[in-house]
Amino acid sequence: MQPKHPATSPIISPNVAKKTWKSVTLEVKLDIIHRHERGEKTNSIVRYHGLTPATVSTILKSTDSIKKAGDTVSSLQAKRITQTRDSAMDKMESLLEMWINDQVHCCMPVSTVLIIAKAHSLWEDVQAQLPEEEKAKTPFGASKGWFDHFRKRVGLHNIQTTGESASADRPAADVFVCLS
Repeated sequence: MQPKHPATSPIISPNVAKKTWKSVTLEVKLDIIHRHERGEKTNSIVRYHGLTPATVSTILKSTDSIKKAGDTVSSLQAKRITQTRDSAMDKMESLLEMWINDQVHCCMPVSTVLIIAKAHSLWEDVQAQLPEEEKAKTPFGASKGWFDHFRKRVGLHNIQTTGESASADRPAADVFVCLS
C-alpha cells in the first residue's frame, strides 16, 4: 500500500523568496503618521520606508494609540519599541521594577511567585486609579509568557538573594563543597 503523503517535502523553487517579517519601530511609525498628516500620498510613504501598503494602512488606522505611546516613551526607548502598549501596563511594570529593585537592595528574598503576586496587587491599584472608560476590559493574567517578556524588558537575570544568604560565610561554604 502506498503512503498517503510523500516522505520528503516537495522541492521549493529557488526563485521563490520567503517573506520576512520587518519590525517597524515607534520612530518610523511616528514619521509615517507625520508624513500622512502633512498630505503626503500613501504610495510615496510606502516607497520611502520600503513597507507594504497594508502595513502603512494599519499604522495609520492606529494613529491615536501610536501618538499616545510616542508621548509616554523616552527617546532611548523609542528605538526599541515596535508595538504600542497599554499605559496602565507600563505604569504597573515600572512600579513592579522599582519594587523588585528595592527588594534586591534590602537583600529580601524575591521569587517568581512573589513577583507575580505583587504584579497582581499593583495592577489592581493602577486600575483603581484610572477613570472607568480607560480601565482594561480583560483581567491581567500574569502568565508565564508575560513574566518572561517582563524579565527581558527589565533585565532581570539570576536573582540570588535569599533570607540569610547575605550573612553567610561564602569562603567556608566553598571549602565545604570542595571537601565533600
